[in-house]
Amino acid sequence: MSKHKRRIVTSIKPVNTADEFENLHPMAIEEYGVYAWSPGLADEGVPATQVHVKIVIKNLEEYPLVLRFKSAEELDLFITTLQMYRLEVWGKREKGE
Repeated sequence: MSKHKRRIVTSIKPVNTADEFENLHPMAIEEYGVYAWSPGLADEGVPATQVHVKIVIKNLEEYPLVLRFKSAEELDLFITTLQMYRLEVWGKREKGE
C-alpha cells in the first residue's frame, strides 16, 4: 500500500440540485486511455510500477488529466467504487450485455 492515505468520498444520493452543482464543473470526456507506466525505458526491461489513466477533456485537449495509481490496492478500490456506482445507476447487467 502507498504511504499516503487517499480520501475517498462517495455518495449514492444523486447530485441533481442547483446548490449541489454550484461548485461542480462536469466536463465532456473526449477520449481516455489506460497505460502501464515504468520508471525506466520499456525496451531496457524496466517493469511497470504504476497504472495511469489519461483523460482528455473536450476543449482542454492540451491539458490532459492523468489519474496515477501507485498500488494494486488503490486501483482495486477505484474499480470497486466505479462498479458500485454502475450497479446503483444502471442496475445488474442482463445476459448478453
